[in-house]
Amino acid sequence: MAARRFYRTVCKYLPTLMEMYKLDELTTMKTLQNSVKNIFYQNAHVKDLNKINVMVHKGDEELRLLLRMHKQRHHVVSKETTTRWTAVLDSDY
Repeated sequence: MAARRFYRTVCKYLPTLMEMYKLDELTTMKTLQNSVKNIFYQNAHVKDLNKINVMVHKGDEELRLLLRMHKQRHHVVSKETTTRWTAVLDSDY
């Protein structure tokens, strides 16, 4: 339940983050949403409530840092690019 609520919160703030970090030069909203969705699907196997709460807490902290502009654009771009390339390399052709 907490993970679903956090996912909705992240999706709600994606347009704001795209504008703040000027990510529309590099990616589309749909691609960014798919990246977030893939991160949540990678952790779908976790069933322990304590682990889920810790992951939600860490994600919430990360989101707060992004919204407060405590990370530079370079960090956000490299994280998103790394996530995208990891998904491409992990997929079976």
